[in-house]
Amino acid sequence: MKAGQGQTLTDVAVLHSGTAEAVWDMAVRNGLSLTDSVGGGELELPVATDPDTAAELQGSGANPATDGDPQALRRRPIGRATIGKDRIW
Repeated sequence: MKAGQGQTLTDVAVLHSGTAEAVWDMAVRNGLSLTDSVGGGELELPVATDPDTAAELQGSGANPATDGDPQALRRRPIGRATIGKDRIW
């Protein structure tokens, strides 16, 4: 699979396996270190260790990109508050 722009190994591991622990398996399978940038690169996917969580994330349209551009993030309300406008205590 091809990693999305701004995605780290951990992002891909969680999305496709359901747990962050799969990042170790992914790093070994792909000959990478945990800190290597993978955005846009081809990756061999980890084994799904929590397939229910992986299916839920993928079904919800989650697309984690930890190393992405923070200015490009889509801002969504939390309850009735809006990020950047209201204080959340």
